[in-house]
Amino acid sequence: MAADPNGRVNVIVELSGDPTTVVQAKQGRKLTGQERADIKGSLKKQQDAITGAIKGKGGKIVAQMQSAYNGIQVSIPADAVDAVAALPNVVAIHAARTYTIDNAVSVPFLGVPQVWQSTGFTGKNVKVGIIDTGIDYTHANFGGPGTVAAYDAALKTDTQPADPALFGPGAPRIKGGWDLVGDDYNADPSDPKTYQPVPHPDPNPLDCQGHGSHVAGTAAGDGVNADGTTYTGPYNDTTPSHDFRIGPGVAPQADLYAIRVFGCAGSTDVVVPAIDWAVDNGMDVINMSLGSPFGRAGDADAVAATNAVGAGVTVVASAGNEGPSPYISGSPSSGDGVISVSAVDSTAEFPGASISVNGSSIQAINANGADLSGLPPMTVVPVMQGGALSLGCDPALFTAAGITPGGNQVAVVARGDCARVSKAIYGQAAGAAAVIMVNNADGYPPFEGAITSNPDTGEKADVTIPFLGVPLSSGPALIAAHGQTATITAAMLPNPTFKGYASFTSSGPRSGDSAIGPDVAAPGVSIRSTAVGTGNDSEVLSGTSMAAPHVAGVAALAVQAHPKWSSADIASAIISTANPDMVAGRNLVRGGVGLVNPAQVVATQVTAVGDNYKTDNGKSRQAELNFGFQESSKDFKGTKQVTLVNHGNAAVTYSVSSAKSDQSLVGASVTFNASKVTVPANGTANVTVSLSAPASAIPAKVDSGNDFGFSEISGDVVLTSGSSTLRVPYLLVPHATSNVTASTSGKATADGTSIALKNQNGALTGTADFYTWGLEDKQDVSKKLVDTGYDLRAVGVQSFPFSGTQLMVFAVSTHQRWSNAASNEYDIVIDTDGDGKADYAVFSADSGLVRTGSSDGVSEVFVENLKTGALGASGFLADAPTDSSTILLPVRASALGLTAAKGGFTYTAQARSVSGTGSDSIDGTAAYNPWAPALENGQYEEVAAGATVAVPVARDAAAFGAQKPLGVMTVVKDNANSASQALLTSVK
Repeated sequence: MAADPNGRVNVIVELSGDPTTVVQAKQGRKLTGQERADIKGSLKKQQDAITGAIKGKGGKIVAQMQSAYNGIQVSIPADAVDAVAALPNVVAIHAARTYTIDNAVSVPFLGVPQVWQSTGFTGKNVKVGIIDTGIDYTHANFGGPGTVAAYDAALKTDTQPADPALFGPGAPRIKGGWDLVGDDYNADPSDPKTYQPVPHPDPNPLDCQGHGSHVAGTAAGDGVNADGTTYTGPYNDTTPSHDFRIGPGVAPQADLYAIRVFGCAGSTDVVVPAIDWAVDNGMDVINMSLGSPFGRAGDADAVAATNAVGAGVTVVASAGNEGPSPYISGSPSSGDGVISVSAVDSTAEFPGASISVNGSSIQAINANGADLSGLPPMTVVPVMQGGALSLGCDPALFTAAGITPGGNQVAVVARGDCARVSKAIYGQAAGAAAVIMVNNADGYPPFEGAITSNPDTGEKADVTIPFLGVPLSSGPALIAAHGQTATITAAMLPNPTFKGYASFTSSGPRSGDSAIGPDVAAPGVSIRSTAVGTGNDSEVLSGTSMAAPHVAGVAALAVQAHPKWSSADIASAIISTANPDMVAGRNLVRGGVGLVNPAQVVATQVTAVGDNYKTDNGKSRQAELNFGFQESSKDFKGTKQVTLVNHGNAAVTYSVSSAKSDQSLVGASVTFNASKVTVPANGTANVTVSLSAPASAIPAKVDSGNDFGFSEISGDVVLTSGSSTLRVPYLLVPHATSNVTASTSGKATADGTSIALKNQNGALTGTADFYTWGLEDKQDVSKKLVDTGYDLRAVGVQSFPFSGTQLMVFAVSTHQRWSNAASNEYDIVIDTDGDGKADYAVFSADSGLVRTGSSDGVSEVFVENLKTGALGASGFLADAPTDSSTILLPVRASALGLTAAKGGFTYTAQARSVSGTGSDSIDGTAAYNPWAPALENGQYEEVAAGATVAVPVARDAAAFGAQKPLGVMTVVKDNANSASQALLTSVK
């Protein structure tokens, strides 16, 4: 975690000793109120014993927790982390992660009304905690007055206790909650204007942002009739035929609790205290539509969520909105036992339009659902800027392009930079009769619904003109139609991504241990639900934030259907009954087992579990088989057990088979100890699952078929009976290794040396890439900090002619493996003028994070001028395969102002975790001249299995004396991680 502008970091100090959830789980019974109070008192006394020392080091206490987690959340100076870690009873220091907030169609898509009809389960008396931005309890969707005036009145007193008729035990729907932060809270230091990290709790969690109200409506809203009144039922299979302004949520009679962790804007780092509150107050289900990318099982919030599961709470969390890069799914959804949810598109068709121009027809999405009947012909006006289609993020751009009020013109702009709907707002303000947005990909942009506000400014808006969206490929035809007449007519548009994964949904597996996650999919694209402060209106949002509450609602139905089941049983039922056939292009790593299946969740009497997971609250089991990340030059194998638990009064017999995923490598074998298994009434039965694959079935990273060098062996154990099918997914992430070693061959001379490369017992041909080794560092990251692959080991550099300059490639070796290198930042700090002060930083970081503020899991190389502050892209991505420990950073020498005449430079290196508190740096510097290196570099040799190759390395005696390199670094990507992947050979 980067320090804030004041040099401080927010961390969670984990202490020894079991919180109440752990004690309860170990004792196998519910603790009495007095027992809980005694345990919390004892832990608080232990915590209080070190709070003084923390304050003495400049720390500020944010929260103390004893229920789901035993720890203290503190804000401390960054340089005090090690000192706090050394305090008595401190087990570990974790980053207090910073989180961002990531029905009428989607609920019927899941078959929920049929569940209401056939079972009567609507979530009644089930407590559902929404950890989010709060809930607008004045909204008609929650039985409130349903007027803007009622919201405005509540907002004026939102630090005081709420009206008990709207919020609290006697309220229609929102039965309680707490505001943990206050309106002006924002934990994001990147925005100094709104950064205010000090929580100001109060008893009134009224939503002033909107996200939580939308989420709560999807999980358990009543529904709002077309006339704006609250829908009061019935909830059955006739409900979808009703005329709704907002359709009912999945569990429309559950008891909702608003646990507010966000201010009116920005991010949060108080999720762990919120989970603690939820456990303390007896929630049955928690929904967390929030996340922080690159989640690990050991993140403090993930551990707290797991402990909540151990205490009997079913925990549902969104996987994240960072896209398809491996290992980017977020925390807290990464917690063991937590149900991590991906997003799919549940809309079969959209309101569309046919744009007739120049004798051809262009299909478009009617993104705001505008009435297209009777539109007159319009003149096409592409809004151009600098020779390209403008992004349309200012009304002046439309005016400059020739848009005039009353001109009956349709403006054409490109997607990007500002919010999509902002373009319609600005176009209408300039006088356009319609706006067409060209998407940034060959697909239609999302359906937006009515446009009532500008997300970029928060200002209210009322867009009445059509806002249409077309694929990227339609852009040239519209630009060529400048000045031509276009006719726009209504036409329903089949959704090409129906049932497919949303482009934004974050991919697994889990960082660190390559475990499965996300677990299941749910609708998360263009979801219409509660619009905060509108009284009775709606808004359309997309995200895994919208998908998770569908599953939380299903969990509430399951708790009502199976009141004696544990939270682990509920989670198992949700995951193992998911339907892969309802997801187009189902991908286990990207989106889990399949689409959540409410009917089967409430109907099943048998659950299937696989792995044990260990936390401080004992053992539990979850519906997955994680074989993890494995490196081998021989075979890959593992044996695990699936346990079937029959909660019913009749025996059930299952056929046992396996179904590999489409992404799984060919050549792996999954076998069982039996082809059939009978589970006795109220009993259990086991199936032994064995997985094996030869190393020859695993490609080299460069041959993996993707940019990340990622391979998988994955699929489902399928258990089929006459009445149901259960699936337990399995995953192994393999790395078949070469075994190249390097040593000097013969005696070094003034002219150079020779490096002998041997690949003895390697499974693959090893590719050896040569660098001049300049820096080294011992393994020195504190064991109380999680090393995600930033503990620096060595750095080398190579160079060769490229486009009139020299292309330099820095090779950075770490002591530990990363899952995805974009979870860390790697910096080469360079002094180009020899004055002992840094002039440039060449660094690898998450491309999306640097460019847009949102991670995308792609490592890109950037160059920063440290004297001017100018930041630019190098033009290269970093070469950093997943599950590796060596990253390559290319940069042109000219980007650093270097020339052959100016000669060389000195450099050092540093690295930090983007999602944690850890960092590392190398003391000292190395010298290098890309036009006159001391040692020859850039050689690239293939070393076949069993072969030996001698590689000469020339030495420039004068340059060697001036630069004093340590020797030769030989990078072999498919060697095992750490020392073997970057071979260091001393040359003197």
